[in-house]
Amino acid sequence: MGEQNCVHCGKERGEGELYCPECQAIPGAKEPRRFWIFSILFSALLISLTGLLLWHWGLSIGSLSLDSILGRSAAVINGESITRADLKARVKNIRAMLERQYGRELFAGQQGRALLETLEQEVLDGMLEERLVSQEAGRLKIQISDDMVQQELQKISKEIYGTRKKFQARLREEGVSEEDLQNHIRSLLLYKAVKAAKAPLGSNPDISFNAWLTQAKQNADLAIYYSGEGATSS
Repeated sequence: MGEQNCVHCGKERGEGELYCPECQAIPGAKEPRRFWIFSILFSALLISLTGLLLWHWGLSIGSLSLDSILGRSAAVINGESITRADLKARVKNIRAMLERQYGRELFAGQQGRALLETLEQEVLDGMLEERLVSQEAGRLKIQISDDMVQQELQKISKEIYGTRKKFQARLREEGVSEEDLQNHIRSLLLYKAVKAAKAPLGSNPDISFNAWLTQAKQNADLAIYYSGEGATSS
């Protein structure tokens, strides 16, 4: 067949040569061989760097779920997402507290799995309500300052545990971080403020708030994502 010209660089390529000795292009390939070599080496380097970073952080590939990497949602309400990671973290904390109180066998067996499913649904429902209250607070321009949260923490510490030190010790026993508690208190204060704002003069605040919340749930643009399934909307 004789020599042929390389389609990439125009240089003559000898018969039987797999790729052009000048530009290393494979015959018929769209890009030179050196490009593919670079791509393979770059991919290997990227994987190695990722592994080193995970090792540095004390993580492993198996410890990173797709949900945590991609930030997948458990639900989206009025455009605001509740991530699976946040839902799992809250369920884990509540489950741990219940197991300390009633024993680890509480969630064992078929009955325990059913109870855990109920717990997960109730936690998600509670988080959805929190989002609705937070969204309404934003609409009403209601804000809870850090000082208000700290004042409430001091009040709880003094009235229930006597001192802040004893209160913090109890939190450690229950496996609850102070940050989580502050977030919970902030949500409760938002509930209280929105409830007061929703109550007409002379009306029962609880009745007015519950009526608003029921209506807000019905009107919400809600999508719930079940693991491995599509979303259900309401």
